[in-house]
Amino acid sequence: MKFFLLLILSACAFAQLERPLVGVMLDQNGDARPVLGAAASATLGDAIWHGVLSMECLSRGCLAKTAAALVSTNGEAADAPGGPAIFGGAYVYFSTSEQLARWHEGILEPQAFAADGELLALRPEGDGVDCAVERNGATWIEHWSYTDNSLRVVALLGAASAAMFAGETTLLAAADAVHLFRADGSDTVVPVPGVRAFVRMSGGCVEFVTSQGMWVFDLARGSVALLPGVAE
Repeated sequence: MKFFLLLILSACAFAQLERPLVGVMLDQNGDARPVLGAAASATLGDAIWHGVLSMECLSRGCLAKTAAALVSTNGEAADAPGGPAIFGGAYVYFSTSEQLARWHEGILEPQAFAADGELLALRPEGDGVDCAVERNGATWIEHWSYTDNSLRVVALLGAASAAMFAGETTLLAAADAVHLFRADGSDTVVPVPGVRAFVRMSGGCVEFVTSQGMWVFDLARGSVALLPGVAE
């Protein structure tokens, strides 16, 4: 079972397999399910977890937040505050309790961090984390240092219903589209309206969650396709 779970997380497609594996999606029922085949004509495998509130899958595996626990595909688990979570590599932010923790070998290590606004996204960066925070109708990109507990503004972007960091790229969901802000300052527009959440499906793919269905976005190719499943 572990071997199968690791396979589905390694990349956006595996040409050498008869049925390529895109990644793991979070469906409308809270089930984490492998997405099989090409992104544009995918099918869903059996759920690997049920009752998932939030999830992130990268090349090294998946972390998922259930009602009161944090679980991983390598078998580690720990009690966690209730409600959803925001993932950023080894860091996890529990939105309901507004707590930041570092996930290390199955242990949650609390961090002395307080978001100045509604935290939308995290990523490890240097001596701490970058965070996307919604405040006063705008999205602030800020860096928090765990060495001296300082916070500095990195960038100021427009209002967003959801945000995610994917490497050096920042994804922001506006009302009518998703914007990809890259390190070179470019803004690429992906015309999927009404995105209310992002889920990292694998090292190369992101799930766009809308009230009309779920989409898979290939970060390298810039392509988007509707995922199978029933909209809410």
